[in-house]
Amino acid sequence: MPGASALFVAVYCPAAFNPTNIATDYFADPGFSASVGSTATFSFSMAAGAICLFIVSEVDAGSCGDVGCAYTLNWTMAPVAATFRSLSAVSTTRGTLVRWRTASEVDALGFNVYRSVHGRRVRVNAHLIPSHGAGAYSFLDRLAPRAKSLRYWVQLVNVDGSRRWYGPARVARP
Repeated sequence: MPGASALFVAVYCPAAFNPTNIATDYFADPGFSASVGSTATFSFSMAAGAICLFIVSEVDAGSCGDVGCAYTLNWTMAPVAATFRSLSAVSTTRGTLVRWRTASEVDALGFNVYRSVHGRRVRVNAHLIPSHGAGAYSFLDRLAPRAKSLRYWVQLVNVDGSRRWYGPARVARP
């Protein structure tokens, strides 16, 4: 059909694209754009700093004549659920004080604090610590053991149920 175009867009992350096996690191696609001037949009999430390969294929090679088709790729960087600025843990006479600070929080429900002793993580807060948008947080672990290899992790819980780990913070002894 003259003037028609069939485009296919695919994203591969990380950029370890293997042309002999296109399923390797395949990430997302919006499907097809069926006509000249139409748009196909899709969204996906990827880790900060990830490198991705975007591939635009013209399925009907003759649809644009001898001049070829023009493609425009636009993207928007959406903020991640939370941007951590700092995480620390210090031993006090009452227990271990875990402190963290966020620069931004989007769709964050709250946080859990985990203690890691000899490689095993154990949740130490009884209830989710609610998110308040951004800023400083703290949790006092009154039952912290005096182990030498004590570390703490903060787990971000998003409103969609996804979770992300931050840490570890090694306990600083006063």
